[in-house]
Amino acid sequence: MTSTHHFHDIKNLLHHFSNEGKKGQLKVRIIRFIFELKEVSVSQICDAFNLSIPSVTKLIQELTDDGWIERKGEGASRGGRNPVLL
Repeated sequence: MTSTHHFHDIKNLLHHFSNEGKKGQLKVRIIRFIFELKEVSVSQICDAFNLSIPSVTKLIQELTDDGWIERKGEGASRGGRNPVLL
């Protein structure tokens, strides 16, 4: 999580994204997932929420642009590209 946005409890976070409907709820779940695991990749989010890479990439871009999460760098590859860690 970046220092741009701080939330004291889940109610405040839910309230912030409440006008976005299901998309907002999904953003909250993704933020909580990242917060709990400290470092995650897009593929981990896809697996955890059963979402496609393009869907997760779009949500991550919106959350990054709005300052809710930040990219931490690249993780170790298990074949293919190095994953971007959030």
